[in-house]
Amino acid sequence: MLRAGVETMQRWSLIEPAFFTKSAQYDELVRLELVKTESTLTSEVTEALIARYSDQIRMRDLDKARFLAHQTIVALLRAMALVKPEYLKQEDTPLLLGRMLYALLTTEA
Repeated sequence: MLRAGVETMQRWSLIEPAFFTKSAQYDELVRLELVKTESTLTSEVTEALIARYSDQIRMRDLDKARFLAHQTIVALLRAMALVKPEYLKQEDTPLLLGRMLYALLTTEA
């Protein structure tokens, strides 16, 4: 799932770089809750990850787990696309992102 997201972000950034930048800026406004939206792809991915690994999640506060996982995905993918787009092409990027999310969700807190 993360691999597909990273690959999609990378392809999207190459198709129309100016539009991609504007879209990323809009997404940041949504993330900061300056613009309201009902649902985003990242929120759906976050929910799918939490559902898939629910038996391994050790965080007591599931709302906090959702929030941190969602913000991690959004912020890192956007930062890579805008600042280090070459990272989106690297084979290990989805794996490293997945490891971060796994560590976050499976650490008892």
